[in-house]
Amino acid sequence: MALLVPLVTAVTASPAQAVSLVECESHASWYDCDIQPGYYVSAWYVDGVQVGWPSGPCVPGTRHTVRADWDTGSNSGTARATFTCRA
Repeated sequence: MALLVPLVTAVTASPAQAVSLVECESHASWYDCDIQPGYYVSAWYVDGVQVGWPSGPCVPGTRHTVRADWDTGSNSGTARATFTCRA
């Protein structure tokens, strides 16, 4: 008898990142992501690939992860968001 163990992913964030800094929207097979005001993004990544800006066409039903390496001048870090492309 095989024993099934659920997979659990734990994500930890500093208090400054308790609220998602990156927000993504998807509609009409297109997605667009942005970061909260006051943060400068030094690098954007979509599904692990560096991009100039996280925006473009996507296939409805596909799930994507966006990462931003950010800096405020006094702090820096990484923020992530996951979204599912919508038709």
